Amino acid sequence: LTLLQYAPTFGLRNASPFCLKTEALLVHTGQPYVIETWGDPRKAPKGKLPVLRHRGKLIADSTFIRRYLEETLSFDFDAGLTDAERATSDAFIKLCEEHWVIFYSRWMEEKHWPMLRDAYFGDIPALLRPLITLQIRKSSFAAMQGHGLGRTGGAPGVIGRSSCRYGRCAGKLTARGLRAACHGALLRCNKTDPGVSG
Repeated sequence: LTLLQYAPTFGLRNASPFCLKTEALLVHTGQPYVIETWGDPRKAPKGKLPVLRHRGKLIADSTFIRRYLEETLSFDFDAGLTDAERATSDAFIKLCEEHWVIFYSRWMEEKHWPMLRDAYFGDIPALLRPLITLQIRKSSFAAMQGHGLGRTGGAPGVIGRSSCRYGRCAGKLTARGLRAACHGALLRCNKTDPGVSG
């Protein structure tokens, strides 16, 4: 099992939430794995990281990596949860992953982009980096436009209000519901290896 991901940056084990998630999943399985740093995601099957390499296969996207690990290793990340709790967990994961506010802040706001560019893509030769990262950023802009968040014009109020709604939603979860939503890779891996969350 080889995890292909960005290099550690910003004082974190990995600045990409999806790379962190995938490593947490790997730790949770208890299987040995190695990390290989990629500075240019264009080489990846879907043009983004993380990617799992296993038995000659490349599996891209943290959701598909989780499914692959469950099927290949016969491992259930939600063992002990009822069907209702599994559904709550899946819904909460999608709620967090598809909101994209962190993505917007890092990739679309000019004040943050140079820092992200140099941290994520520092392995790309300096002379080529502006051109290559411009292409990568353009594809990210297109994704944000398709999502809809890219059409807000960077209005902080829109993002702020939306984030507050999610906070209130999380606050209304019962203790058991929240435990179910957080149950799995990140929760257990932090107990196994506190460094996984940075």
